[in-house]
Amino acid sequence: MGIERPDRTLATLLRQFRLAAGLTQEALAERARLSGRGIADLERGVRRAPRRETVQLLAEALALSPAERSAFEAAARIGAPVEATRGPTAMPPTSAGPELPLVGRSRERILLEQHLAAEGPPVLLLAGEPGIGKSRLLHEARRQAVEQGLTVLAGGCQRRGGQESYAPVLEALEHYLQVQEPVHLRSMLRGCAWLVRLLPELAELGIEPLPAWSLPPDQEQRLLFKAVGHFLRNVAGPAGTLLVLDDLQWAGAEALDLLAALVRANPEASLRVIGAYRETEVPPHAPLAGLLDDLAQAGLGRRLSLGPLSAAEAADLLAGLLVGQEPAADALQTRILQRAGGVPFFLVSCAQAARLRTDAMSDAVPWDVAHSVRRRVTALSQETHELLGMAAVMGRLVPIGLLVAVAARPEDEVLSAIDAACRGRLLEEVPGEHAYRFAHDVIREVIEADLGLARRAVLHRQLGAALEQMASQPPAEEVAYHYAQTPDDERAAYWLERAGDRAAVVYSMETALGHYRAARERLVAAGDTAGALAGLDEKVGTALVALGRYDESLAALEAATERYRAAQDLEGVRRTLARITEAYVHTAANPAGLARLLPLLAGLESVQATPGLAALYVGLADLYSWMPNEQLETVARAEDLARAVGEGRLLAAALERRAEALLKLDRLEEALPVAREACAAAEAAGDIEQLWRALDDVARIHSALGDIDVGRAYFERALSAAEQSGNPLALAHVLHNQGWVAASYEGDWDRATALWERAVAVNRQAAPHGWSVHPALLLGHLTLLRGEREAGLGYLEEGLSLAQPHTTLWAQRWAGWIQAEQEIRDGDPAAARDRLVPLLDRPGAEEGEELQVAHLLPTLALAFLELGEVTEAAECARESVRRLRAAAAHNSRAYPGERIALVDAQRVQALVMVRQGRVAEARATLEDALSLSRRLRYPYGEARVLHAYGQISAEHGDPSRAPAQMEAALAIFERLGARPDSERVEQDLSAL
Repeated sequence: MGIERPDRTLATLLRQFRLAAGLTQEALAERARLSGRGIADLERGVRRAPRRETVQLLAEALALSPAERSAFEAAARIGAPVEATRGPTAMPPTSAGPELPLVGRSRERILLEQHLAAEGPPVLLLAGEPGIGKSRLLHEARRQAVEQGLTVLAGGCQRRGGQESYAPVLEALEHYLQVQEPVHLRSMLRGCAWLVRLLPELAELGIEPLPAWSLPPDQEQRLLFKAVGHFLRNVAGPAGTLLVLDDLQWAGAEALDLLAALVRANPEASLRVIGAYRETEVPPHAPLAGLLDDLAQAGLGRRLSLGPLSAAEAADLLAGLLVGQEPAADALQTRILQRAGGVPFFLVSCAQAARLRTDAMSDAVPWDVAHSVRRRVTALSQETHELLGMAAVMGRLVPIGLLVAVAARPEDEVLSAIDAACRGRLLEEVPGEHAYRFAHDVIREVIEADLGLARRAVLHRQLGAALEQMASQPPAEEVAYHYAQTPDDERAAYWLERAGDRAAVVYSMETALGHYRAARERLVAAGDTAGALAGLDEKVGTALVALGRYDESLAALEAATERYRAAQDLEGVRRTLARITEAYVHTAANPAGLARLLPLLAGLESVQATPGLAALYVGLADLYSWMPNEQLETVARAEDLARAVGEGRLLAAALERRAEALLKLDRLEEALPVAREACAAAEAAGDIEQLWRALDDVARIHSALGDIDVGRAYFERALSAAEQSGNPLALAHVLHNQGWVAASYEGDWDRATALWERAVAVNRQAAPHGWSVHPALLLGHLTLLRGEREAGLGYLEEGLSLAQPHTTLWAQRWAGWIQAEQEIRDGDPAAARDRLVPLLDRPGAEEGEELQVAHLLPTLALAFLELGEVTEAAECARESVRRLRAAAAHNSRAYPGERIALVDAQRVQALVMVRQGRVAEARATLEDALSLSRRLRYPYGEARVLHAYGQISAEHGDPSRAPAQMEAALAIFERLGARPDSERVEQDLSAL
């Protein structure tokens, strides 16, 4: 029976049809390509006789039947009361849609208003069980946001059906761009070149071209994230931008990473986010659970859990849903309210059943909802019923062309069946998509479940085949999804691998990893040979390296190596072993990597140079980074191989490693032209990764040569390249080196502090990495030297935690040495001694550890000296100087840090000599240390030596020289900002 409402004007009739279609005024305006203000004026009766074209646009947008259209056009012509019906199956939307009454929720409304006014954290997440009213609140937020001057972008996730990476943000971007006038797109997309990787169709709209650089996936992902954030700022309204995201429980890790990056990169509060998720479908290990924890800890997010409506609120909602119906019996309303339990969606479902004059009750609410869906489906023809089954298997979005192809029926029959499903409010048209979607996921899920396993598998296979044939480049994710639901292991494996490749291209490495692993399982099930499995193992390992999961990556890459070896594919072995070196370097396990790879090298050599062999030698050069002489020998082979195969990127990498080795060996004049050549090779190859490294080398070389201004200029170029690379570790690396130069060569501790603080902030956002400890420990040391004890110790602890689980013994020694220095300053030499002794030489130590311990020994000697254990102090000081001098004499492992350490070791040795009565030897040792500190331009070391010299002069026969020496030390300490040292020197000067 229709809903007969006499005496309806054009305004009320338009509103009736719009509500029945489940549209807001804004949504209808978008669909009809009219203004929202015009729709509002028509519904208020301000405009009683619209133009004929306007009426036609509205009728098409509302999908009116012939009878409905006739009544609508008549009302528009005469502006008089008319009678109309919406059809025999008319009903409200299947969920609490945008125009259903919003009942209750007073607390939630207040929070929405505060959030849209930029009060509180930028992210508000609505949580609750399915059907609790989350989507209704999202629609309310959209309405309020538009009124308050925010630009609104909205999207949602789906449980399955070939969902693309970065949903729902991707859907929000697509929907927003689809309704924009072409004339406005250029300004919206300005500065968003990398967005074309996410939305390739933007290339046709004249978006600025991408740079020519070829970047690693994890680095390009960062640029993609920045482009999305830039776009959201470009389109912001007067009050900013609101991102509305539904069903976040199904969002992938890459989409959540994008969301977190957008929020963290927008401190001005111009971006607000409101999302919703089913809390019953978010287990503790789910990606969304991790995001919730991170946002809460950072103070960036607030969670609002929605409960059922109160009894009074539920009764009000039900009464509103039943307006226009015959008064329902009190008993029936009571039963509906009792069964619905205050859940809005269930109330709506029961109200729809009441409108259809069906039994609205059952033993359990979920069964009631499913039963309601089944009754509505079975009321349709058998042909429509079968078509809905095909549509349900397709997923949330049902493209018309694909449905026609799979149905294998005349197009008119398919369209007629779709019209019947739309009239029954089971499907609804998606504006601008040439597609339909189910009015609610529950409808699709019930229909799909009723198909049966065998029938679903057949339909999935048909859909996969149809998608393969419909496009020159089929959507890999969708095809893979459908074949994955069939027993066809070979086709499933093929398309799952293609889907993984597509995800890797757009830097969605978690998604890529899932696809690769699923493809591997299907290959195993198909009884595939080792050759194809080797390629998938290699891709799995590569994705794991990009995700910072190095232990897992090693296992996968080792498996790939063995399979390539079994297939006698030596190039595959070389290529995979080169990947393995990355995992060892990232975990600071270089000796273990060399032990693993060197025994294999002879069997991998070949008469003819190959790219895999060149890459392997570059990887070996990285493993030798702590042994510059050996690194230099290895990189010579890598350079020859790269030139032979004509691989520009590998040549740039080899040249950069050679420059780095020469720099470590203090062969600066040789290193400079090699580093410049590496820059040129990297630019020619379009390799931004090697470019920032080479520019960083040139900057450090110039700084070491005393060309501080030139070094600064190259550091700025290196920083720019590192930022372009999108690799946070690259940026932190350059900042670390620039800070080291500022602290050691320039004596500018303020600048060094700022640079290291920025490096630490970058590392906080990156995956754990063995190198992450460097900037934090240096910053901690410098902060302690400036007298900020608690902050300094905090940085030490943070540095070790940032590197977890890849913190090495070397890092623990470094942190221990800094902490022991502070304990001596605090007057607790026993604690310093007890901290350092366990960190000394150990049995079976790896090569190079003697220099690590050499850094500890001077501080340990001071602790022994303070405790009156002069013999032990003398032995520690002597051994430290011996080791550091031997390294410098052989010019093999004497990094700048070791030469600086020698200054401090000689100073401590002189203090021990004085205690032993060897004053003349002490003065000679201090002269050597003073000369070395000035040659290295190490002002802090120079000041400490001058202070020690002044103390010796005052106490041992030369008091006239003491004031000048101490005043010179004080001047340096005050310039640096070394407050504790300045105070000690002032005390000594006062005592003279």
